[in-house]
Amino acid sequence: EPPGLMEDLKLQEARTNDEAFRLITQLEQILHKFIIDSLKLEYGDDESDPWWYQGVQEQIRKKATMRLEEDQGKGKKEQYLDLIDFRTIVVNNWSLFQDSLAFGKSGNKEVKTAWMQRLNDMRKIVMHPAKQQAITFEQLAQLLEYQETLTQNLEAKESAPSE
Repeated sequence: EPPGLMEDLKLQEARTNDEAFRLITQLEQILHKFIIDSLKLEYGDDESDPWWYQGVQEQIRKKATMRLEEDQGKGKKEQYLDLIDFRTIVVNNWSLFQDSLAFGKSGNKEVKTAWMQRLNDMRKIVMHPAKQQAITFEQLAQLLEYQETLTQNLEAKESAPSE
């Protein structure tokens, strides 16, 4: 073991996790905004919150509402959705999201949204440093690919003519 090798490897892991943290945070914010905005546009956004009841499954609504109550109503209910909740919302509103959030050329909606599960798994690594895990270079490359594909898909949707 050459002198300094272990220190260099630890520093490299820290940089990888820092970059992964930045990318995951950005992806989570993009997904949150796109999904919530799409639900509001599709189902309506008035005082009765039709988007919330028609677009978000009951078990997810209950969990988010409970967390909102625990925080004594600080914020909006959609701020209490977890990253992994977005996959369930997308799968259950597939016709609304399949053109923008499906990754891969073949497979059903579970296969085409599996990237969200992998994203969530990587999020767990970087958000819990006490576990002393690091994102690999392959995982970091995958995050960059998710960011690029998602950006392209959403730009294509924005530039597409409205129906």
